[in-house]
Amino acid sequence: MGHARSAIAGAAFSVVWLAGAAVCGRAGHAAGRDRTAAMASVAGGPAPATDFLVAAGDSTFWVTTGARGVRLRGSPLILARFGGRFYELYVTDDDRSYYDAVFTGQRVYRRDLERGDSVAVVEDTAVAGAARMYAATHPHDTPLDSDEDVADSPSMSVTSDVDILNAYGAYLSFEYHGARAGRAAPESGGGSGEQVRRGVVDLRSGRGATVAEIFGARGGDSVLALGRRAYAAALDSVHVREAQSDDRARLAGKSLVDFAFDPTSFFLTDVDREPAVAFFVPGRGAQGGRSLGLPAMRAPAPDWWVEERALLPAAGRGADSAADVWPHPPNVLVAHYDSAGMARLVLVDATRREWPIGRLPTPVRRVYWLDGPTFDPAMRRALVRAFDESALYSDDARAASRRVRSAPPLVHLAGATTRRPQHRRSGRRTLRRAPAHRALHTPRR
Repeated sequence: MGHARSAIAGAAFSVVWLAGAAVCGRAGHAAGRDRTAAMASVAGGPAPATDFLVAAGDSTFWVTTGARGVRLRGSPLILARFGGRFYELYVTDDDRSYYDAVFTGQRVYRRDLERGDSVAVVEDTAVAGAARMYAATHPHDTPLDSDEDVADSPSMSVTSDVDILNAYGAYLSFEYHGARAGRAAPESGGGSGEQVRRGVVDLRSGRGATVAEIFGARGGDSVLALGRRAYAAALDSVHVREAQSDDRARLAGKSLVDFAFDPTSFFLTDVDREPAVAFFVPGRGAQGGRSLGLPAMRAPAPDWWVEERALLPAAGRGADSAADVWPHPPNVLVAHYDSAGMARLVLVDATRREWPIGRLPTPVRRVYWLDGPTFDPAMRRALVRAFDESALYSDDARAASRRVRSAPPLVHLAGATTRRPQHRRSGRRTLRRAPAHRALHTPRR
């Protein structure tokens, strides 16, 4: 999913105190139903006192329940938590275009909510390198201002998108799409083609993470062996179909040479609250821009996964077998999924009384409980400030400052250089490719 600095551009989230239910502005069609249920429940006494964050869809919701009912506040924030601290993850545009050449890329930042400092953790330097080379060969051209448009048929374009997929502890999974087209000379990095890959970056250092670094040497070797076997099985299945005179399989067989297993192209996910890895085989040459996705395979849980497991949903039981649940004794939070692609969130107290919270976008990924006695008051203030600031986000709210490096790789996993990106409007060029929505955690049905 591409999470730009405004993950939900222009969306306004209402904060509503109801007698036992909150109504989110983006799900207002359910307001009457939730309000009725809440009024019926409140007659039996106040709602249990809880305080938690819910990561759902492309947003984070803050829920507080108690004697005043249920308060729900939504924000276009993507959060990560490690080392006892919360961090915001966001993507910025890096636009270096000229009238006759399009150069647009993206960077991923993590921002310490308490200190306010931002660190670039994923940076595509291919765009910066191409723009630098173009400037050297076209010294009389000037970069466009944010409100200026490119030519209808520019001589070249080098563009990229970086999508945030998920974050587990200090490890961020991302997907990169790069495209190059136009009539530029080969020495200026021209030609046409696309590239796609997935990867994991360590948010603490801003460096690419391997499976061995995440799961240990033995665990990493085991995961790699499983990945290579899954890759071989995928190739074998194509060859079997080729032997059965399957025309589509014959075409696929001819392209297999362009798909080579890459141990660094993978992402993290979870299966039944346990860590899993899914390798992503990128196509090259004639198959650039295409990929071969391999099934997720369980990985040995590292020590840090204990905290992560507590955030993830457990499977419901009995009548709630299709729901996701988060136990928080003596209460239980339940997400019921409907055919409209929404989740109805309900808090169930010790007497099994239900307190409707509202309808949220899916998937409902994780829940952070904030009502423990050890939760840092300074971090709570930082979260309040982050939610307040997010109300000002717009589609062009933040853009990255420019930083040029020599001999850049395709995707530079930036080191931990702490700074605040410059604030300026960045016009989106029409040739940019809109990232598709990709959900890695799917609700149980």
